[in-house]
Amino acid sequence: MSKFTPKIIIISGPSGVGKTSICEAIYTKISNIRRSVSATTRSKRAGEIDGHHYHFLAHDDFVKKIECGEFLEYAKVHDHYYGTLKQNIEEAFRKEQHCLVEIDVQGAKQIQQNRDFETVSIFIGLSNLDEIKKRLIERGSETQTSIDTRMNNMLRELEKKNEYDFYVENISLENSIEAIKKIILNA
Repeated sequence: MSKFTPKIIIISGPSGVGKTSICEAIYTKISNIRRSVSATTRSKRAGEIDGHHYHFLAHDDFVKKIECGEFLEYAKVHDHYYGTLKQNIEEAFRKEQHCLVEIDVQGAKQIQQNRDFETVSIFIGLSNLDEIKKRLIERGSETQTSIDTRMNNMLRELEKKNEYDFYVENISLENSIEAIKKIILNA
């Protein structure tokens, strides 16, 4: 019997590309994958649950956790902090589970540079920029300024796709889910 080698599965891509929907499906299709719930200083959106979608922290609490070294990675994105708590990764590995992190390109780079962990990185993209803008508008939780900021950031993020092990174009959600499931199972 081979020894279990835990991996951090990194999923990145621009806002509105379908990362969350894909990750939710992966959790139901692969039994030894654990969700890493990121921490953030942004406000909850309608329907989000603290501890399930994110750990929603006050700015000062987030900064204290940074100072105490509790994050594997963290970054400021769209004027809010986001980060991956080390305890989420360590708990998954103790239970012989891989840990899936849905993360921006800044955070992904920090994790990829950390040689303490094996990673598999997947960038999800969509070449139709109008479709992404439409998805952001349909969320109903974004202001025009926020949408403009996210669209500008998206162009910068798309330039980073070659820094990932795999690239998946999310034209069809079902096909993207299956492609990512195969990547993870083969890794």
